[in-house]
Order: sequence, then structure tokens, then C-alpha cells
Amino acid sequence: MNVLELLKTISDKNIDLRLEGDKLKIRGDKQALDTEIVAAIQKHKPQLVEYLSSQKEADDNVTARLSDSDKYNALPLSYKQRRLWLSIQRDGDSPLNHHATCIHMRGKCDLKQLEIALLKLQQRHESLRTRFNSDDTEIWQQLVKVSSFNLPVQDFHEEEISDSELERIIASVFESPFDLNVDLLFKVTLIQLTNNEHILVLVTHSLIADAQSHPLLLRDLISIYQHESGENLPQLPELSLQFAEYVEWENRSLSSEKLSNDFEFWLKALKDVP
Repeated sequence: MNVLELLKTISDKNIDLRLEGDKLKIRGDKQALDTEIVAAIQKHKPQLVEYLSSQKEADDNVTARLSDSDKYNALPLSYKQRRLWLSIQRDGDSPLNHHATCIHMRGKCDLKQLEIALLKLQQRHESLRTRFNSDDTEIWQQLVKVSSFNLPVQDFHEEEISDSELERIIASVFESPFDLNVDLLFKVTLIQLTNNEHILVLVTHSLIADAQSHPLLLRDLISIYQHESGENLPQLPELSLQFAEYVEWENRSLSSEKLSNDFEFWLKALKDVP
């Protein structure tokens, strides 16, 4: 079993392989740790220690924070963001790059408190207040300061609308294009159905968030709104890392000596793989 096969087997069997100091520690189901795997781990221990050391160094470096002044400078894009941006410049943007969440709100909706909650959500998650700019040679993202949130309301409380009409309205909000050179790539619309029934539609662009981010945004928004509405809830803890800080780490890692070391490691590990 070569190193590549060993790493795949360890992953498939949910075996936890970690480095504690200079010692290799193995945890997992005893039945999964058969003699072949144990022998392979012992055989490839130096390579595994080298690999886990490099991964630990990367994990340690990702926690570096940007200063308050640096975060408002022009910042690089991640490699994924850059690919998407260039694809949009070539083929045009599309609603396929949008992600949406709809919240069905029953009961009284305090518009002022909701706008405050959306502002605080935007201040908390910096990607929600980031613009993208480009010139003939470069693309960059720029964090902006926000002090208010103007929530557009589509009011239908004096008329009856069918389910199909409501779906069309929501689809129109979802498909509404972003101007990538001007807009913040986070938009919210409140659809009022009655005095006590509303639909809140949150839309983000793939350049700043993916579909997996929306449950987190929704959780934070609900918590902030409830807190602003007077419910006795604790403040959300500060985020340990903002996306721009991850991008800074990614760009450092993929342009540093570490990338060369990783490449050399995998060349050695895979030299016997046909």
C-alpha cells in the first residue's frame, strides 16, 4: 500500500491520524485498524509526519488577522473568486450565480428593527459589504463601511395574490441582476402579504457566499433580530476569521515555499504510482 492509497483508506475508514508534538497519534474503530493499515502507517511514518507537519503549519497560519486599516485596502481575490470573475467577464453573469433564502414571517414585523438587524449582519460578515473592482491588469475586492440598511418593501397587503404570483415575485427578486462593479453583492427584499405576514428574501452572489453559507447567515440574522426586539439573548461571539483573511492566507500559501515543499512531498509519495 503506497502513501496515496493509505491516506485514502484512512479517510474512508474515518481513522483520525494526527500529530501531537513529534509523535503520530492514531484514533479510530479498532476493527478498522487492521494489521495491513497499521503496517502501512509504520512503513510510511516519516512521510506522514512530514505531511501532517505541513498541514498543521498551514492551519496555524490561517488564523492571522488583518488590521482594521489593512482590511479597507484593495484585497486580492481567492483563486475560486478569480475564476468565477473571469468566467463572468467572458460569458456574462447569470442567476445561476445567485443563492437565495426565503423566510416566512408570521406576526408583527418591526421594519426598523429588521433594518438594524440586517445592518448588523452586514457589519458582522464583511463579505456582505464587499465590492469588486478591476482595471486592465488586475481584479481586487474592497471592503466598505456601512452605517444604514434600506430594506425595500413590496406591499401587497391590500390585494390578494395567488401562490403562482407570489412565486413569480420571489423569482423576480432572485433573478434581479447585480452590477458587479457597483453593487454590494447582498440584497434583501421584504414582501408584505398582510399586516401580519411577510416573506423576507435574501440573495447573495457566488462571488461572496455559497449556498452552504446561508444557514449561518439566517441563524445570525434571527439571533440579532430577536436581540434587537428586546428578547433576552446573549450577543453573538465575534467571528474568528473573515473571508478576506482566508484569501490572504490562501494567496500567501500558494505563492510561498510551502507550495514547493508540498509539491516535492507528493512527487516522492507518488513516485511508484503508475
